[in-house]
Amino acid sequence: IQFLNPAGYFPQGCIRLSLRIHLMEQLDLAAMAACDSPSLFYLGRVSMTATVDNWAKEHLPAQLYDNNLYAQILLEAHRRGIWGDLTPEDAKLNQQALKPGEEGRIMSSYKIGDQRIWVITEWDRSLTTLLFPEDY
Repeated sequence: IQFLNPAGYFPQGCIRLSLRIHLMEQLDLAAMAACDSPSLFYLGRVSMTATVDNWAKEHLPAQLYDNNLYAQILLEAHRRGIWGDLTPEDAKLNQQALKPGEEGRIMSSYKIGDQRIWVITEWDRSLTTLLFPEDY
């Protein structure tokens, strides 16, 4: 597991990307939507599995892999309630988990090319992890 420093993410609250790469369509949409939404919760310590990092290094353009920009985009979308491809039931669970006194884990699911990446924040907001479903 690699730990990331979330403090430097989107220092001005927003990143505008204009990536015209088919693989990156969901990253582009997440980045644009994150610009217009407030942060909903604290991410805690941020980590990613080695399998996600290795896949990204091999499959993403350098401008997204360098400095973990792809991870920053997904994390910002996640904490702003842009949860990607969730079922209505899972989205409802996320909404419930945001209520004081009813905290639960918060999950997002993003499809980048042919790969799905999950972002999961623990119920106590101590840790957020980027991982593949098979890493769970």
